Amino acid sequence: MLQDNNMMTTGFIMLLVTMICLVIQNSRALMVLFLFEVLTLSIYLMFSTKFIMQGSPLPAMIFLVLSICEASVGLALLVSIIRSYGSDQVFSK
Repeated sequence: MLQDNNMMTTGFIMLLVTMICLVIQNSRALMVLFLFEVLTLSIYLMFSTKFIMQGSPLPAMIFLVLSICEASVGLALLVSIIRSYGSDQVFSK
């Protein structure tokens, strides 16, 4: 039980740190996509801990499949942006 609480706490800390970094680093599309992946990983860590404790790993697997789809769409958008504009900068400085 203590290990499960530690995993939930670790996931929550990862979630908070990622949200802070997302607010600070928002000028490059690649960095934003990477932070979204870390955000998804931290949410998956919390979900998998909760659902496996209850004996039902299926919702965690569904979330993992949806996060993989989100990553592939994000990568396709990044490639499209780089081909169109020649850079991954979102804002011009």
